[in-house]
Amino acid sequence: MKGAKQMIEQTGIVTDTDGNSLWVETRQVSGCATCASGSCSSAVVSKLFGERRQRLQLPNSLAARPGDAVVIGIPEAVLVRASLGAYLLPLLAMIGAALSGQLLEAGEGLQGLLGLLGLAGGFLLVRRLTPGGPDLQPRLLRLSPAERIQLPVSAVSRHRSPQNGLHP
Repeated sequence: MKGAKQMIEQTGIVTDTDGNSLWVETRQVSGCATCASGSCSSAVVSKLFGERRQRLQLPNSLAARPGDAVVIGIPEAVLVRASLGAYLLPLLAMIGAALSGQLLEAGEGLQGLLGLLGLAGGFLLVRRLTPGGPDLQPRLLRLSPAERIQLPVSAVSRHRSPQNGLHP
């Protein structure tokens, strides 16, 4: 379909609603955690750290209720651009700074230091150039056909942090 945005999607469970907002809990798992073999070293490391849960506050555009399974997503192109910037820019800054030290015929220690300074500068540049706009925020896409989950009362009544909307 031309013009349609490809989305990277994940299913989550609505843990709480408040007016026009809802809180969705997702499980952050590595690709190896879903692999059938489970015998490679990456799967072993993944099992050591377990699955992490993340809670997000989103507008409740679907009138979802606690226990509903929902699909959230972020545009693929936005994620690819952000990933390229976050990884590539600091790397190029590090290489450029180290090469400039070599061109200035600096010693190896100074070249290494310049490389580290370039890396740090690259990370600062990424932080400054990355907008915090709505494109980077996950969106509530649809209710999932998964069965509704009955949440325990303690899961619904967690305290919300006012600055970021996430549960502690």
